[in-house]
Formats: sequence, C-alpha cells, structure tokens
Amino acid sequence: MTASLFGHGELNTELRQKGVIGSCPPRHHPHDWICELLYQFILAVISTIAMLLASLRVFHVSLQINAWLPVFIVLDVFAFVGIGMILTRFVREAQSAAAAANAIMFPMMFLSGSFFPIEMMPGFLQTLARILLCTT
Repeated sequence: MTASLFGHGELNTELRQKGVIGSCPPRHHPHDWICELLYQFILAVISTIAMLLASLRVFHVSLQINAWLPVFIVLDVFAFVGIGMILTRFVREAQSAAAAANAIMFPMMFLSGSFFPIEMMPGFLQTLARILLCTT
C-alpha cells in the first residue's frame, strides 16, 4: 500500500513539477504506465515475501497462504497506484503529494485493527473502521 501510493503519487508530481511530464497521465508514452505498474507489482511481491518470511522466522507465525494472495497483491497495486494517480491531479508539489498520501494512508492503517483492536476503539471509530473493512 505504502510503496504504491507514495511511489506513484510523489514521483509523478515531482516529474510534473520539473516539467518532465506535462500532464498526468503523460500522453507521450503509454508504456510508461505499464512499466510503473509492473515495477510497483514487483516491489509489492518482494515486500510481501519479506514480511511473510520475517513473520515466520522472527515471530513464529503460522501462515495459511492460498491462491488469493497473488490476487490481493495485484488488487493492492492497481488500487493504490490508482489513488496515487488521482492525487497527482490535485497536488502541485511533491511534498504536497506525500502529505496527501499520508492523509489517506494513516487513517486506513490505524482503523484497520493492525495497531489497536477495533473492539477497543470508541464507538464512532468502530463504525468507521467497519465501513473501511466492509464488515458489519
């Protein structure tokens, strides 16, 4: 999530700021977008493998990996690169792109239940977390 959102949004905003690309998406090389998605996909695969290996070796977590893992990695890359593309349209500077990405990413991280159990959150945050997680 982080690599796709920050990498794409910040990179393209910086390129537009420097005048390398005139618009987003750039109209001169459509293959650049395919390369960017492929690059983000490779980063996501490497990151996922590193996290899974660390959880096995360091924390002795019992993992049940199935065929849905690659599907979710692909969906992650498409979703967050897409959000990065949308952010690039609205921000003018690379630093602003990072701030905008943080404004999207941090609520999602903290309301996902990975840092604090959802059950320990105040009622209104539990409702918001369940909306983000699409659960009832």
